[in-house]
Amino acid sequence: MRIILFTHLFLLFFNTSFTQNRAYNIFAKSTAIFKSAYNMTYSNMARERIDMKTGPGKLAHTKVNRKPYKVYLKQEKKAGAEILYNEEITTKTALINPGSFPYINLNLNPNGGIMHNGEHHSILQADINYTYNIINHSLRSKEDRKKISYINTVIIKGVKYHKLKLDNFDYKIVSYTVKPNEDLIKIAKKLFLNSYSIIELNDKVDGLYDVKAGQVIKIPNYYAKETILYINTKTFLLYKIIVNDLNGLYESYEFINLKINVEFEPDEFSKDFHEYGF
Repeated sequence: MRIILFTHLFLLFFNTSFTQNRAYNIFAKSTAIFKSAYNMTYSNMARERIDMKTGPGKLAHTKVNRKPYKVYLKQEKKAGAEILYNEEITTKTALINPGSFPYINLNLNPNGGIMHNGEHHSILQADINYTYNIINHSLRSKEDRKKISYINTVIIKGVKYHKLKLDNFDYKIVSYTVKPNEDLIKIAKKLFLNSYSIIELNDKVDGLYDVKAGQVIKIPNYYAKETILYINTKTFLLYKIIVNDLNGLYESYEFINLKINVEFEPDEFSKDFHEYGF
């Protein structure tokens, strides 16, 4: 009986260890691919919880050049708003074609309240490597790597994906004292969090800049309680990510037709590019 019990426990430990190592190795390979990429294009079906409600998905088409950082985004809806950010021109504003009233191009702060309204992320976070950096922060030590596990292989629309799950078992809400010259953008960047989730946790914080030094606010100790990843079994590119917190679904993103290291035309991040409507 003791031999059977020992064998059972050994196999359980071995299987758990194997799935954790397999999951980490898959994610590490995917990380290396995105880290070495110099640009990417994708269509993103995004679902985000805003004011504790998760609406229908929003589709946008995105192009990202990493160095120098340039982004073009077009929303797939009736108005078809366009956003263009090019740090070679200016780091302070992004060019907006709203596609509707006021029917003129606007220059807006990419970290301003208008562009962040109803959004979890800014145009400055369109590089998928941003997401991978957050996940790798949760896996920074060998002990932390036990948090990631291999669930199974799934087939979606005829394509095979590795399904991985990252569990931050010690996820909790903690107190944080705002430092001098900090806002929610700086706090989120420093602690690998999402600024919108901090707003959601604090009734007296209404925006990204609505905090002051010495103020005590509530923040999560990790970006997410649970993160589910779908990674292509052949290309090791990310297909989908689902992020959950204590209230359930926080956000999910489906990266459709994701490509890396594509050839852009010389003026592809110019407002005068022939495909754009600026």
